Amino acid sequence: MAKQPVSVPRRGRPPLAEAESHAAILDAVYELLKKQSVRDLTMEAVAKRAKVGKPTLYRWWPTKAELVLAMFRERILSAHPPPPVPGETAEEAISHAACLLIRAFKGPLGKVSAELIAEGQSEPEIIRKWFDEHIRHRRRNLCRARTPDRRRHRRHLG
Repeated sequence: MAKQPVSVPRRGRPPLAEAESHAAILDAVYELLKKQSVRDLTMEAVAKRAKVGKPTLYRWWPTKAELVLAMFRERILSAHPPPPVPGETAEEAISHAACLLIRAFKGPLGKVSAELIAEGQSEPEIIRKWFDEHIRHRRRNLCRARTPDRRRHRRHLG
C-alpha cells in the first residue's frame, strides 16, 4: 500500500486566488493596530474584521507575531523603503538616514516597532525575526554604500 504524501502547510504570501483574503487580513491587522496594541490584538478579532475563519489565519501565519510581522513588512515597510544614501561620507549618510527614520517613527512604523520590541521581551524569537527581516539588511546597505573597507565594519552590523 502506497503512502499518501503528507501536505506541509503553506506560510506567507498565498497564490493569486487567495490574494483578496490575504489583503483583507493584513488590512484588518493594520486597522486594528491603529486602535490597540500588539499585545491586545487577537486572532479572533483579525478573523472577524477580515471576514475569514481563524484556520485561514493559522494556515498562513502560525502565530500572532508572524501575522504582525507580515503586516509590518507588507503594509508599513513598503511605505518606508530604505532611504537613498546621499552625502560623501558615512557620517553624512547615517545622519540623513537617522533624520528620515525619526520622521517615519512618528507614525505607524514607530508604534508597531515599539510594540514588537515590547512583545519580544517575553518572546525573543520576535526580536530576532524583526531584526533579521527589517534591520540587518538596511544597516548593511547603509554601511556598504559609504564604507570603502567593508571588512573593518562587519563586526558592527549585527
